[in-house]
Amino acid sequence: MDAEARYHLFSEEDTGEREGYRETRNNSGSDHQLYSINDGGRATSPEYGPDGEPLQRPTSARVFAQQEKWQAMYQEAAVYLLEGLYNDKLDSHPNQPDDLRAYHFAHSTPFHVLDLVAGVLLMLLAALEDPGVAGISIPYRAYTAVELCLLLFLSFNVFLRVRWIKVRNLRRHPRIIIKIVIIFVMVIDGLVVFGQNFNHIRVVRALRPFIVLDSYYFKGVRRVARQIIQAIPAVMYMVVLILFVMVLFSAFASMVVAHDHDDPFLHSFTACFYSLFVLMTTANFPDVMMPSYNNQSWSVLFFIVYVCVMVFILLNLLLAVVFSSFQDLEKTKFRKLLIHKRKVIMLMYDLITRATGEDGITFEHFSGIMKYYKPRMGRRDLRCVYLYLARGNSDRLSRSDCYRIYEVTELKWIQVDRLFNQVPWYSNFPACLFQLFRGPDAFVRSKLFSFLSYFLLLCSFVAMIYIAVWNDYGRVDYVVLVSVFVTLCGLEVLLKLLSAGPIRYFLLFWNMWDMALLVLSLVGFGTGIYALQVLVFMRSFRLLKIFQLKQRYRDVISTVVGLVPQMGNVVMVIILLYYFFAIIGIEAFSGKVFPGCCQSPEFMVATYYKKGNVSNETGFYFLNNFDSILQSYVTLFELMVINNWWIVMNGFVSETSGWVRVFFFVYYFLSLMVLNILVSFILDAFVFHLALSPNGEGREEITSSKKGSKYYHTVRIKVGYNEISDDLSQATFFMFPAEGYLLFQGQRRLTREDFSIQMYSGEVETWLEELELEFRNVEADLGSSARHMMHNRRKYNTIRSDITRNLLVVRRYVEDIIRSPEEGDNDGDGFLIINLDEVAPSENGSASSNGAATAGPVRLPAVDQDAAAAAD
Repeated sequence: MDAEARYHLFSEEDTGEREGYRETRNNSGSDHQLYSINDGGRATSPEYGPDGEPLQRPTSARVFAQQEKWQAMYQEAAVYLLEGLYNDKLDSHPNQPDDLRAYHFAHSTPFHVLDLVAGVLLMLLAALEDPGVAGISIPYRAYTAVELCLLLFLSFNVFLRVRWIKVRNLRRHPRIIIKIVIIFVMVIDGLVVFGQNFNHIRVVRALRPFIVLDSYYFKGVRRVARQIIQAIPAVMYMVVLILFVMVLFSAFASMVVAHDHDDPFLHSFTACFYSLFVLMTTANFPDVMMPSYNNQSWSVLFFIVYVCVMVFILLNLLLAVVFSSFQDLEKTKFRKLLIHKRKVIMLMYDLITRATGEDGITFEHFSGIMKYYKPRMGRRDLRCVYLYLARGNSDRLSRSDCYRIYEVTELKWIQVDRLFNQVPWYSNFPACLFQLFRGPDAFVRSKLFSFLSYFLLLCSFVAMIYIAVWNDYGRVDYVVLVSVFVTLCGLEVLLKLLSAGPIRYFLLFWNMWDMALLVLSLVGFGTGIYALQVLVFMRSFRLLKIFQLKQRYRDVISTVVGLVPQMGNVVMVIILLYYFFAIIGIEAFSGKVFPGCCQSPEFMVATYYKKGNVSNETGFYFLNNFDSILQSYVTLFELMVINNWWIVMNGFVSETSGWVRVFFFVYYFLSLMVLNILVSFILDAFVFHLALSPNGEGREEITSSKKGSKYYHTVRIKVGYNEISDDLSQATFFMFPAEGYLLFQGQRRLTREDFSIQMYSGEVETWLEELELEFRNVEADLGSSARHMMHNRRKYNTIRSDITRNLLVVRRYVEDIIRSPEEGDNDGDGFLIINLDEVAPSENGSASSNGAATAGPVRLPAVDQDAAAAAD
């Protein structure tokens, strides 16, 4: 926003509103009435004005207009926070009412869900499109019409984003430009198919993952994909080095190693390069070496040196380069996100304080902002968040208090007792039901229940091993054994459910794990499916908690648990990468491999594509094809695993052309980069874990629910009855009425940003100090410019009002002189003498004595009454 819009929220005609007052005229148009704006944005009229006269209350229309402007301000403040949360650029910040509504609508949860569903359905159409699932035939126009409808909705999403970004700013948003181009190309492709009712080569379908990647819920996946793309320049240096070394070894192998004999793997330079490329993946080792080793024993040195250089040195250096680039990108991205969030908080705070004219944000303004930023937050949680941010000062929030708004608004608040135990979910039940639930709750919280629970898990583990070793489920004792464990598991789940309540119970992963296994086991007993019945023994995985007793195991388990979100993002990147190559593979290789194909002796894969039987270990490779989207995923996974991937590649090469190796080589390098990113995540998480807790000191145990977990941030506050009684419909006041306050506990899961702040604590302080200094300089420049404009505007308003008042006075005297000209001619010289000091009324009813209104006597020509009448 420019300086004027930044410092003046309202329009020029409502200047008095920015000062906290509005001037209104009564029916006569001469008197002035004032009313004030309270902290909540509601209009209240004082009893008396400056002249001691009672003031007239404003009309309801003006009050409504004022409230609308406050709501617009709250919307804009919430947009600042959302821009920090979504990492949106500030150059496209919306400040018009229509743009603000479009921004909030496009960032609402239902719209995000619909956007994700539309993108996923667009990708799932590949299972129905020709070639699709065997046995399912859908008309071309049917699935094309569905595709066009989904693209229409996605176009509406893009339109809303362009609505507040503006077309002139699109060049700063390349992701939106790419999405617009992809949607446009896909719409043209779909219209062509719909018009001709025939499916042509549709490689453009491979671009569908980019639509899903732009979804809000894929922001973590988008971040991983961005890191992979940004790491490509650094990786390309290593790729060029690897290819150069491979060319040198290929030339040496063609000239020396395979010079004197007909080697099936090294008979030409092209064959040498291809075979050594596969050897770099170790997929054809030692098969590629054996013919040369049989003819020349010394040739084994060549292969040993090559494997050591390529596999043990260069590929590991490639991993090191990826890891180094990953760390640099993570640090740079963290710095930009941190500064961006801090900057939008400053802008949000400055917007509110400039509008109110006071330092700090009151609860009324804070609740107005949260109405649009966190619309689902309840009044109780809103009050707890505000009190925790205010650090005991419940009057208003300072700028430093607002810096923690992103973290504190993510806290989940619960009421606790004086021992910091959560208030029971049944506390508001009648006394009879309260006592009924209190017994199971006390038993579940006891150490005896924990001991029995772990003992049951240990017995379940032993029983699982016993059944797996003897594997004779038809015996009666096996059925009884499984039934007993299902019954005991059901009893444990029931007691925990009564203790925690239906909501809190399913907040824990292991509780959901137990419930799912119990339900599947019961379904197995009802249907007679043995595989489902024995799933109850999978509860033995909970014994992993025992490993936490050892420090090293705690480090490993902590790393794995912290990696779950990042690994999920990497897995989604792999799935989208599979889709991209699967569509290309379907269009290029569909129907190319089949039982009995690939008989060319040059590629040595004929035996792998025979339709053998169960005893034939070399057959069935014809199943690795691109005939459908599901089979393509299986084939791509086998290629990523590397083992025997050259057989799959040679099968397609024998049926098409040698150039198709480019497809498989590119896929190999991209999948290698993704896997290296996954390894980088693991290494980085483990390094973070060790760096933040050296030698295991000062760590909190995961098993202690009272102390919390090192994966969670827990805070506790005391809230007086008078501060929260109006907002707390779920309060349990009877539990400790004498203290005069309630205890609340807030908890949220720690994110990578929290760990990064601890990891780079020294640098974070420097970054924020530089940002604070920069913001103060900008604020000073804007403040000087705004004060200059404010001064000019006030001067202009003063001159305008003085001129208007003087013209009214002159007009009044002229009208009087027209009626009786002799009264105005004081000295008989034909001129009127008007003393403005005596006749010009001021705003408070007294004579004016300043500015242009005190210009002294003014001589005006006398008006002839006859001439005036003739003029009329």
